[in-house]
Amino acid sequence: VEIGVDTTWAGIYSIVSALTMTVAYFYWGPYTDRKRPEQLVAIQALCFVLVPITYCFATRPWMLLPATLVGGIIGAGVELSYFTGVLHFAPQDRITSYQALFLSLMGLRGVAGPFIGAALQQSGVLSAKSIFVLSAAIIVVSAIIQAMGMRKCAGKERLLQ
Repeated sequence: VEIGVDTTWAGIYSIVSALTMTVAYFYWGPYTDRKRPEQLVAIQALCFVLVPITYCFATRPWMLLPATLVGGIIGAGVELSYFTGVLHFAPQDRITSYQALFLSLMGLRGVAGPFIGAALQQSGVLSAKSIFVLSAAIIVVSAIIQAMGMRKCAGKERLLQ
């Protein structure tokens, strides 16, 4: 289903997302300071699953606005949570190396993901809706892996106490 997103709508999505992220940083900053980063990342990932699901069912350009809002809010939180995670887990003398690796991997994902999705859709391997469902499934799997890592990490911390 083609929903008719033109450059005007793309601009609206960008503005709404940027404004939402800007406001969300004021909430997420203090919040991430009080919570464990790996816990937040798992919760935020589960919330982020709403974005591809919204895309999957949208039939009009305005229907993507909730995904834009969620993406802005959760995107700001994920960015701060991952950064806090690097500060929390990286050895003091390796923080910049860990952060550089993290940002490189995130950039690679951001560059490669859309091309992979487009190639899958254009080749006829998957429909556009199937790609969004696959994306949602990958997000859920990543949250499960994150939660498993949290349990493992919490178990080690209890042993050390």
